[in-house]
Amino acid sequence: MSVLEFAEVVAREAAARALSYYQERESLVVERKQPLDLVTAADREVERLIRERVRQAFPEDAFFGEESTRELSSTGRTWVIDPIDGTLNFVRGIDDWAVSIGVLEHGRPIAGVVALPARGVQVAGGPFYGARCNGAELTAPTDQGPRDVVVGIGLFASTLLEDQLAVVRGLGALGYSFRRNGSTSVSLTMLARGQLDGFVALDVAAWDFAAGVAIVEALGYSCSLDWRRVNLFERIRLACALPSLLAPLRSLIETSP
Repeated sequence: MSVLEFAEVVAREAAARALSYYQERESLVVERKQPLDLVTAADREVERLIRERVRQAFPEDAFFGEESTRELSSTGRTWVIDPIDGTLNFVRGIDDWAVSIGVLEHGRPIAGVVALPARGVQVAGGPFYGARCNGAELTAPTDQGPRDVVVGIGLFASTLLEDQLAVVRGLGALGYSFRRNGSTSVSLTMLARGQLDGFVALDVAAWDFAAGVAIVEALGYSCSLDWRRVNLFERIRLACALPSLLAPLRSLIETSP
């Protein structure tokens, strides 16, 4: 079983666990790490499940999760986990949330799985595997410069309002439409499935994008990341898009205040 296949199996189990919490979300106690940044028992339990499965199968690998263990690898491979990306959506009954399992080897993504349990979708892929959605192969997009460009945006409560407005205005100046759903992982699956043409985010964490970037790069999308400089402990600015669209999107995240 490959690393990706193992991650898919674990993601299905974690997704089922998360969905059971979602269906009983009214009884969950919600805590606030900061305004609009929530955590529940569902986040912690799903991360614990994934961590235990990884530890059993790959005891030498490092585990880097949003809610608990954050360690760097001494052997080269790190599992980067967001148990529920989009917790605010989760607790409000909005289906745009995901379980995200990314695998880095020597600091670069080799595999990723993003499960959207409430939507019955699981997307998986990596540079050596291609990409698939619910088992069906995804095809690389044709980079023909779509007439009506739609870009997903990730703007968080901690991001300065001036920065958020600069991105929105910049997209308008380019003539692009945009969508915001509150989950980087979900947005990257939409990019992988051709529902978006690009994605930009300010102040995004590694656990939000590690899996999704592995998937979209496997399909030929371009990303602004220089993995040699990515620090898992720091939030970053990110752009992913069709190759012909990356430059204008990159300029938005680089030139916003």
